[in-house]
Amino acid sequence: MRFNYLNTYVPYCFIGAFYLVTVYPRGAERYSP
Repeated sequence: MRFNYLNTYVPYCFIGAFYLVTVYPRGAERYSP
């Protein structure tokens, strides 16, 4: 159970970090006054 949890949780952490680094700055620059 714990291994399955880590196996599903860790990739989403990397995907979330990749999303924050790539997509979010563009959106912030777009919507900044």
